[in-house]
Amino acid sequence: MRMWVAIVLAGCSPSSGGQVTTDATPVDAPTTDPSTVYHGTLDQTAPVDFGGGTYCTYSITLTSLAVDVTVRPTGDVTAASVQNLNVEAIVGTCPFTPSPPSIAKYTLASAKPIPNGATLELDGDPANAPKVALTIDMIASGVHQAVTATFHRTDQATVLNWSVTAQLTLAAP
Repeated sequence: MRMWVAIVLAGCSPSSGGQVTTDATPVDAPTTDPSTVYHGTLDQTAPVDFGGGTYCTYSITLTSLAVDVTVRPTGDVTAASVQNLNVEAIVGTCPFTPSPPSIAKYTLASAKPIPNGATLELDGDPANAPKVALTIDMIASGVHQAVTATFHRTDQATVLNWSVTAQLTLAAP
């Protein structure tokens, strides 16, 4: 005679190790983050000349600029990232080619509150070439954030360093 034994485990959950929990929130319930991610893009900045004198004259244009900034309801900035394409060109004539186009990425290093906004310092990715310091001044304007991003090249002789300022508006999706 065959005997079949069926074990039914219905509605079981992992053991709590004998501990009783009083938290009404399920362990696997998603947490809600009240932060808002603001996003903005800019096709390209105006070209900025640099070099000259005993060097060739070049220009730099930042293209495909994308900025994301995460802001809590309190106004605190918790994250930021920027990506762009650096595009150099020769101004006039020069026997030396400009640097090839390169993607640059930046992430938030620090955020300091200012009236109605924040000043952000961003670190460049170690793979970025050229090396650039990036500061963003962000001012809240209703549901938008007005941004002034200042990119300053730091890895060359003074005459070959450049500064580019980009202004754009960030909006929540």
